[in-house]
Amino acid sequence: MPLSVFGFIVKGPGYKADAHNAQLSSGLFTTFVVGVADFAAAQLAAQALVTNGVQLIELCGGFTESEAAQMRQHIGPNVPIGVVVYSPAQATALANLFASS
Repeated sequence: MPLSVFGFIVKGPGYKADAHNAQLSSGLFTTFVVGVADFAAAQLAAQALVTNGVQLIELCGGFTESEAAQMRQHIGPNVPIGVVVYSPAQATALANLFASS
């Protein structure tokens, strides 16, 4: 079955899945975007996405590979889960974004 329903979970301070979400649909492809504040909320959001027919989930770069592995274990093997990664050349710019003020 070709990919037609995609989910993206973004983590940011103050996000709540029930308020910070969107659906983009073309009739041929649907994308669900869900904002969460932490990993626990991401696990709940991922489960809801799967319940809504999502075939593939991508986690934003705010998640670690360890969290992605935990998410895969939580969701099971039928829905691939990836995490956005950045090239080594972008490491400094990325670190600056997440640096404490």
